Amino acid sequence: MKERIVNRSREHDFAKRDFIAITKALKELNGWGNHAAWDRVREAFGGQKGLHRFLWDSSSNSSESAVDDLGSDDPKRTETLTTNYARDPRVRREVERRANGRCEFCGAIGFSRTNGTKYVETHHIIALANDGVDRVTNVIGLCPNHHKEAHFGNQREVLERQMVRIVNS
Repeated sequence: MKERIVNRSREHDFAKRDFIAITKALKELNGWGNHAAWDRVREAFGGQKGLHRFLWDSSSNSSESAVDDLGSDDPKRTETLTTNYARDPRVRREVERRANGRCEFCGAIGFSRTNGTKYVETHHIIALANDGVDRVTNVIGLCPNHHKEAHFGNQREVLERQMVRIVNS
């Protein structure tokens, strides 16, 4: 898709007035979120239908859009019922202290937070939903990659056993 956008831009003969208009628009939208910026663009074209008509009519290849912007400007909201576990904040603080800003699995240093400390994510090795305990002996400090892998990776059972050994050593 990126290549299609670049190629489409190369086909357009940008004039100085185009760059002036782009610069002006960016200055006007400075600090606006995506949704507010698109509201402003739609308003300038007389609404969503007007914007679509303009984009369709000005397309050099009307059978295909250069930008396939999947998704929705107004996503549907649903309510769900979930179960949350009350976690002891002292456990998190102690694991963060023990990890000292490093992933306890691979040793990677976390990024710097605004308060100057290094960021690590705390992970319950045996999930609370699987009757794991909320204790320092069941929580490990991880980099974001290993945290996600512990939840979604195809080797999560292997990681779990290795993490138990690390925390209990």
